[in-house]
Amino acid sequence: MTASMRSKIGAFLFLLIFYVLTSSCAGMGKNPYPKHSMTSFDDTPVEQTRAYREYKTLVPGDRARISYLLWRMEYSNLKFWRNGSTYSGRDGAGWLRWKMRKFYPDVNDPKEFITRVTMHSEKTLLPYRVSCLPYGDFHNLSDVLTGELKALEEYEIEQAKWSAVTAVSEEKPATDEAIPEPVSDAAETVVAPTPTLSPSPEPSAGEKNYIDEGVEKDKELAV
Repeated sequence: MTASMRSKIGAFLFLLIFYVLTSSCAGMGKNPYPKHSMTSFDDTPVEQTRAYREYKTLVPGDRARISYLLWRMEYSNLKFWRNGSTYSGRDGAGWLRWKMRKFYPDVNDPKEFITRVTMHSEKTLLPYRVSCLPYGDFHNLSDVLTGELKALEEYEIEQAKWSAVTAVSEEKPATDEAIPEPVSDAAETVVAPTPTLSPSPEPSAGEKNYIDEGVEKDKELAV
């Protein structure tokens, strides 16, 4: 094998490895969801995620949306980075629950949760970050959660529009005129069934994770 051929093979292998590294976040920029949201990373529609199934068991509102963001992080395959140390998504979500319970119990709005709780370390002011497994495609956690909140809100808006259209189509106009008797040989009108969401499975008691739950013991460390 000549030196030139070895050089070409080496260049090809380098490009192949580079492509694998940079494409570790499946679906980035190739789906309709906000870029840099967890939904864009794993290419899973909001309504098909475990976080959304958990979310639908809660009373609707801003507090439930915060729970959704934490669950979305917990059940993701992203690495959570805090002050140079890495954690799993589950541990990262547990840390944020503890931080919120300890220092920000008054936060009830999801956008305020993102800016006050998930932006950065209180001691070092270094931003919390997440990265795709197994390589380091880093993104600020606050940006990722902002994108995920947008994905959830857009999905809920579309669902509300669909529900409104369905409700209008089912309304029957009021009239004082007598309704004529149907002709026996007339073709029957078939009413299309109303589309509904599949029932969400009830999560087991051991998997329930609400916002007011902290980690098992409060770590007296810098947040």
